[in-house]
Amino acid sequence: MIDPINKPRQHNRTMVSTQTYLMARTIRLVLIAGALFVAPLNAAGEGDPKAQAVKLLREGNRLFQSGDHEGALTSYRKAKAAFPSYKLEFNMARSLEALRRPAQAAESYERFLAGAEKSQDSANISAARGKVGMLRTSLASLTLKGGSGRCRGGRGEAAGGHGPPRPPDLPAARGQ
Repeated sequence: MIDPINKPRQHNRTMVSTQTYLMARTIRLVLIAGALFVAPLNAAGEGDPKAQAVKLLREGNRLFQSGDHEGALTSYRKAKAAFPSYKLEFNMARSLEALRRPAQAAESYERFLAGAEKSQDSANISAARGKVGMLRTSLASLTLKGGSGRCRGGRGEAAGGHGPPRPPDLPAARGQ
């Protein structure tokens, strides 16, 4: 006996098969087109912040090696904005040191050390500690340059760079 409820419909099955085939083919084409579009973006680092930061770090290293310390610093800062990492502080500190900005360099080394100690990253820690000590010592011994009214250090910068530096203590004038 033939069951009329479960009886397969021949004409509907061919239509469904054709529709399924076309749908599957369309989905495959869309996936392939999407992969072809997205792959160059990922390769260039546009879609991945970490890849973009690595690209900027390499550019900064290249600029630093060529002597463009300001360009390197800018590149390192952009890398940190793309993908924040305490490790970039070490590179920024080296650039700041080369640019003769000892207070900023010391602060950047200290930010590196804070991140490195939290993550127990031993690479470059001793070098950074030595640099901070050296920079802080040299900042403490800087004096005002006379004549031009410009300061290359002094107490204001050694205390963290907040506010203008205080003038040096002058001996009392005689006869007044």
